[in-house]
Amino acid sequence: MRELSFVSRGSRPVAALTTLTRLLSSSSIESRPQTPLTCAAEPDLRVRPRPYLLHCGSASRQSGRHGWPANAGRQTAGIWSKIQRRTNGYKSGNICPNLAKPPMRIVVRSKIHKATITDANLDYIGSITIDKDLLEKADLWPGEKVLVASNTSGARLETYIIEGEAGTGCICINGAAAHLIQPGEEVIIMAFAVTDEPIKPTFILVDQNNRFLKYL
Repeated sequence: MRELSFVSRGSRPVAALTTLTRLLSSSSIESRPQTPLTCAAEPDLRVRPRPYLLHCGSASRQSGRHGWPANAGRQTAGIWSKIQRRTNGYKSGNICPNLAKPPMRIVVRSKIHKATITDANLDYIGSITIDKDLLEKADLWPGEKVLVASNTSGARLETYIIEGEAGTGCICINGAAAHLIQPGEEVIIMAFAVTDEPIKPTFILVDQNNRFLKYL
């Protein structure tokens, strides 16, 4: 490497003009191939973005520390998600892979058919009291939500179960529901489940005294 020599002229140092002229006129510079200026190539979207761009966990990474804009991580993550949807996401014509999963459905799980209301207690805190034996036969739990439909009046209401004394055949409507369904009315008591697969429901038929007759 050539060393430039400086001479003092007044108070300002100046470079030796002859040395500079010799350097600028050197054949090594003139013979050097000229590289045309081009725009930066577009990023190859097939390459997975760097982890620190996908997971910007600190302020220093989000502030363009690596020479990227502050929102580069979000932009790159968005591009990558679009690529995944366009390549691996589509299956059997579905827009989203999650749509390939079976939908969740609300299906009837248990039913007590043609039960007779034995009592209605307006002063009691809500619910329906059901004979323990019937709960076991119909696979119902205390506290479980049920839909009660009256075959007599057509009224329908939702409430929860309280376990009654076994063998008594009691089915008592409590609380505000006593305004809608009265003693002596014939009702159907149904419970439901949320599932993505078919289930085998438990239906039972009772007589006028709420005694178990058979499975339906």
